[in-house]
Amino acid sequence: MGRTGLFDLERHFAFYGAYHSNPVNVLLHTFLVWPLIFTLDVLLNFTPPLYNFPSGLNYHGFELNVGLVLTLMYAIVCVKLDKKAGSLAALLLFLTRVGASVHGLGFAKSWKLVLAVQAFCWPALLIGHGVFEKRIPGLADSFFEGFMEPYYVLLEFLQSAFGYEPYPGFNKSVKEKIEADIKSWKIWAFMPLSSSIASPHRQSSTTDLDYLAHRVSSIGGTLWSLIVVKVLLALFDMIMRALFAWGSFTSFFRLSNLFVESSS
Repeated sequence: MGRTGLFDLERHFAFYGAYHSNPVNVLLHTFLVWPLIFTLDVLLNFTPPLYNFPSGLNYHGFELNVGLVLTLMYAIVCVKLDKKAGSLAALLLFLTRVGASVHGLGFAKSWKLVLAVQAFCWPALLIGHGVFEKRIPGLADSFFEGFMEPYYVLLEFLQSAFGYEPYPGFNKSVKEKIEADIKSWKIWAFMPLSSSIASPHRQSSTTDLDYLAHRVSSIGGTLWSLIVVKVLLALFDMIMRALFAWGSFTSFFRLSNLFVESSS
């Protein structure tokens, strides 16, 4: 049987699944979430060490800095949620950490790699939510669920590719919860406001103010996502133009120096 409370994987995974039911959105998350983790690790690899280990251990991802601390914390939470899939997630996290520490690009090139990947992946994921899922990202409703999304992506892949489930009946129970959540969301989101306030589909404990807030979040989810996508795409375009201009400037400067040196 599953856990309860904070480590109730069934409840958490059902929440994630309710916001990721469209196949295109699921595919985008499958390929784009973990690159975000890798590039974040690349950036965190340049944070100063919190403690200096004996010689030889400060290399290959084992330098005790903010990146390693966050990796350890995330890995522990993953294992607490489910030992098997969590252990695999922890292994991938440490491999990602090692890969981020031995790439040898240096900070001057690393921040450009991080910026390019982050600027590409985030708009694509928001397009998945706004255009295909037509529902606001779950991060807006729960920070913890958004924080654990890389693990849920892995678990979803194991579930769809290999039929994995942490315990018997897990997949069936999660599917039922997802269907119920989506059904409830669609009723709330698309029912006329005048009739939906008194709708029997509402939970009796939900106040009018809470309900109206939920309606605004649901109906505005697509619009919000599309606006953010447009802004991020414009920002990405500006960044790419700036990087291109800077690259052109530095190349011209280097060629000028070579020409002056050869002339002299």
